[in-house]
Amino acid sequence: MTRRGCASGVQWSLTKLEGVKSAEVSLADALATVAYDPGAVTPEQMQQVVEKAGFKLGKH
Repeated sequence: MTRRGCASGVQWSLTKLEGVKSAEVSLADALATVAYDPGAVTPEQMQQVVEKAGFKLGKH
């Protein structure tokens, strides 16, 4: 899988979570920007999705 494919997969997985409004993922920058409703989804749930895709989540 290409980097673009990996980023797209993580982005797609995040946007499938209820409460996630949008997600942009850049593997080159090691950054994911997510707009979400904190009443509907937690950072821990998003972390699980990212880790399931094979990546680690850090905080900025």
